[in-house]
Amino acid sequence: MHNFMKQVNWFDRKFDFSVTQNIMPSVIERLEGSPIRLREKMRRIDPSLYTVKPEGKWSILAHIGHLADLEPLWQGRLDDILNEQKELDQLTLIIKKQQRLITIVNR
Repeated sequence: MHNFMKQVNWFDRKFDFSVTQNIMPSVIERLEGSPIRLREKMRRIDPSLYTVKPEGKWSILAHIGHLADLEPLWQGRLDDILNEQKELDQLTLIIKKQQRLITIVNR
């Protein structure tokens, strides 16, 4: 049995980008460095584990694909934050989710 991290559901997460925390520069830097960190982590994992679905959930490759699919959404969210929008456009999120499901079904 593999020991995998328990993930917090995305919509259960809370983010506070208030001026008092001033974490936005760190968030942007982390997002920009994600592909490099991911590539390095993947080099240390046995490729036979890439498609393992722990407890029937997403594999490593499915997670990576999901992150790639959501990159434009992050870019849009960054624009929303810079333009002081309070919430992400829900329609954009729904469309992206539907596109991901279509991609999975057509594989």
